[in-house]
Amino acid sequence: MKEKLLALIEEKGDLPPLPEILINLERKVNDPDCDVLEISGIIE
Repeated sequence: MKEKLLALIEEKGDLPPLPEILINLERKVNDPDCDVLEISGIIE
């Protein structure tokens, strides 16, 4: 499966960038000082 995905990426080119909300959400989820209210604020 991994090889097939890599072949598709090579064939199609770069993947589109992640939406900014997902990037912010990932940062907050991985931040040990972040609380649930901050994460829920991003999701809203």
